[in-house]
Amino acid sequence: RTMWQVADRFMWRIPGIGPILDILHAVKGTPSECIKLLKSGHIVVLSPGGMREAQFSDSMYKLLWGRRCGFARIAKEAGVPVIPVFCRNIREAVHTFPWRDGVLRSIYERIRIPVVPVYGPWPVKLRCYIGEHMSSPPEESAEDYAQRVRVVLEDMIEQHQQRPGRTVRALMERWTLPSIES
Repeated sequence: RTMWQVADRFMWRIPGIGPILDILHAVKGTPSECIKLLKSGHIVVLSPGGMREAQFSDSMYKLLWGRRCGFARIAKEAGVPVIPVFCRNIREAVHTFPWRDGVLRSIYERIRIPVVPVYGPWPVKLRCYIGEHMSSPPEESAEDYAQRVRVVLEDMIEQHQQRPGRTVRALMERWTLPSIES
């Protein structure tokens, strides 16, 4: 089994990046491509918040999924469970500037290309938590399935992430025990 990462489509427009993404088993993440991979027995890793969440979320670790439920539709059609994963301190590893909302968000929503300047990465302590697999009965809608996954992921964040996130604290976790027992 191969693990495939869903990457934003704009990545393939960057000169020289496409071949690297192919080596890293990244896919553009169309529903048909994801379903094909899953039905072939592969693992597909995706982030429902995608590039929007990466650019515009903050140290409170709020999910920015909107009404996205494509991941749930894909899982239902492929007949596979969703496995929620949360990575503690992930938003402390790379920062976006605090003035990113407003004009930059408006530009992003129009052109769907990341426009927010970032700084980092910081060598913070990252710890990933893997939840129980979540299957969906046939009668459950993709929207309801996505909402169940969202609630579980928000619970994982509540349990494992001290908020607001702080880079210095995340750096110190490399040498000390975390304040929230994991």
